[in-house]
This record gives sequence, structure tokens and C-alpha cells, in this order.
Amino acid sequence: TPAAYPEALTVTAMGDSDGEPGGSGGAPACQTGEADDRYASFSSFAATAAGSAHTIAAPGVCIRSTVPGGNYGTVSGTSMASPHVAGAVALCLEEGGEAGPCAGLSPGQIVEKMRADAASRTAASGGSSFEGDPGRPFSGVYFGHLAWVLESDPPGVASVSPAGGTTGVATTTSVSVSFSEPMDRALTEAAFSLVRSSDGVRVSGSFSWSADTMTFRPAAALSQGAGYTAGLSTSARDLAGNRLAAARSWGFKTLTTVTARPSATVIESGTLRGGNYARLAADDNSVFAVNSTPTGTRVSSWYGRFTSVDNALRGLTLTYRGNNSAQCTQTVAAYRWTTRTWVTLDSRAVGATEVQVNKTPAGALADYVSGSTGAGEVRLRVRCTRTASAFNARGDLMRVVYTRP
Repeated sequence: TPAAYPEALTVTAMGDSDGEPGGSGGAPACQTGEADDRYASFSSFAATAAGSAHTIAAPGVCIRSTVPGGNYGTVSGTSMASPHVAGAVALCLEEGGEAGPCAGLSPGQIVEKMRADAASRTAASGGSSFEGDPGRPFSGVYFGHLAWVLESDPPGVASVSPAGGTTGVATTTSVSVSFSEPMDRALTEAAFSLVRSSDGVRVSGSFSWSADTMTFRPAAALSQGAGYTAGLSTSARDLAGNRLAAARSWGFKTLTTVTARPSATVIESGTLRGGNYARLAADDNSVFAVNSTPTGTRVSSWYGRFTSVDNALRGLTLTYRGNNSAQCTQTVAAYRWTTRTWVTLDSRAVGATEVQVNKTPAGALADYVSGSTGAGEVRLRVRCTRTASAFNARGDLMRVVYTRP
């Protein structure tokens, strides 16, 4: 029996109507009773575990081939599957005049390599190539893994994300690498690294794959405003065992989150009752207070000025917390420099109970920063109106939180 001879390799047959995995190709047209990506009903098989060590599968259903007389014909049988494996072995020995991975191996070693490579390909492609292989077996029937042709071209990196040189990357980013062909996932993951450039600390995380794209997700958020270097060594290999053509490294920089406090306040309507801009730095019940106008429609209106805000900001949240001695209609607004208008962020009735507003203005965030480049100013206004009886507005907290490259 084949099991008694290490140099023996028995070829089984399977059906493949579309050249793709998944079993969605439909039944082969020339042979009734067969299915895509399933063992052939007529195929030989091993009946023992020992015999299974000498089996390998190949397409053998509806194979178009030359026939005697110089014509072509479509034939099914293990006699069609065996030449596929013979050709794969020939290419493993030599291709294009150059020695292949099987060169110099004994027949028994070639058998081991062909079966090991087939098993590796099956594992890398999801654990099963066809119904009946070791990934989807039948009790007491062994068809082996699906054979495939070894190739010698090195894999390449098609694209990376974030791209090299990118700034302002979110600290929650993942890093993706797309390859030119299917890769040995375990070896490729081991060949990848992500380190903080300033101190070489390696980032831990997990991997996932989608087709030929590997994604690394850090276990925790990356540091703010930090440079990172991603790398792939030539230990990364494709499914044929070919190393990455050249090591690859690229860098990117994360966003920085800045919390700004007012550097000044300006009263538009009303008079100062007490405190100054410094009291708006924290929610501590130490307030900046403004008296309303005393007659007519009572109005208290003032704004905080935030300087040195980066025009290249990527995120912007404006916060105000305060109350009023009497209920009035309070409107919190941000100044849009490009249109010279105040844009309402929040409007409601606010009395003695403190209310906190956290808002991101609509539109291009840079429109809310003076100037067009470098550092500029952001303004946040609090205006309250009441039809009768004077009141005073009390600001407890005002801040701007933004992200920048």
C-alpha cells in the first residue's frame, strides 16, 4: 500500500468549476452529480490515518485537455487530477532554468514538502479548500489537502495606512498593510512592528485580515503628538514561502489634544460685577459675573477670547458652564471669522441652576479661528436677555478643546 512507501503520493480528485474557493461556482457542466469545491464522487481516497499521510488532492472534474489526434476535450477522472500534481512537482524542482524549492530533495522529502505546502495554503485561506479536505472531513475517508503550484516571485507591499509622513493621525488609529498576494499570516504578523519613535517602545495589539490586507489594532490609544514608526521585516513570507522583496518602514504622527482657557473677556452689554477671565479656568464655583443692563430689555452679553489656537485644528469642542441670578434666555455662540457673524451653539432658559453646554460648531472649523495660517483667536459668547428686572450672569467655566497635527 502507499502508506508503506514514503516516496509514494496518491492523488485524489475534487471538483472546481470557477477557480475560486467558497463552493459558489455551481455544478460542473460536463459531469452530473458533482459540485464545486467538493470531492469527486469517483475519487480514490485513503481509508486509514496512515494512508492519509500519502494523499493530496487536485482538480479532476471537467478538465479541458489535449486528446489524441491534436484536438481538445473535456474529461473527468483521477487521471486528470494526477497530472496537476505532477506538474506542480516539476515546477517545484525547476522553473525557467532555475532550481526550485524541491531541488536536491529525495522523493520522500518532496512528498512531505508538497503535502506540507498544501496544508499551509489551506490553513492560510481559512482552514478548508474543499468539502472533504482535513478542514471539512468525512469519517473514515481521507482525500488530503488541495495541491497548489509553488511560485518564486517575492511578495510586495501594495499600500499602507496611515501613509508614510501623515500627520494629525487619530490616537485610536489602526495600521493596515495591503500585500500584492496572499501571505503566510502568522509569519507576516511576526514580521510587523509599531514603535514610538521617541523612545523605541513597541506597541502591543492584535491582528485581523481581510483578503490580502493585514490590520494591526493597538491595545490602547497611542500617545498624543507622538511620532510612530511601522515596519515589516523580510521575515514576512507569501504562501509559497517567498520572503518580502525588501524590508519596509514608514512613519506617521498622531494628533495633539489641547485644552485652552480664556486669555481675556470682553463685555458687550452690562457691567462687570466681579471676577475676571481667570475665574473661568475651572468649574470651582469661583465665577466671572456680569450685571445686565438696568432698563428696557435687560441684556447681559460678554465673550471669552482664546488665543494661540492652531488654524490647522482637526476637532473643536466649546464648553461653557454657568447660571444666572434670575431666569433669562441664554444663547451661547461662536464667532465665525469668515462671515463676521455669531453662530448659535445653544439657546435655552437658564436660571439659578448651573447648566453646562458642550458643542462643536457647524461647518469648517478653521472658520472659527482668526487668520488663515498659524495661530489665531477663537471667541465664545454668552448672551442672556430678560424682559423685566435686572439680573446678573455668572460664568463658572469656559474652555476650548481642540486637536491639531
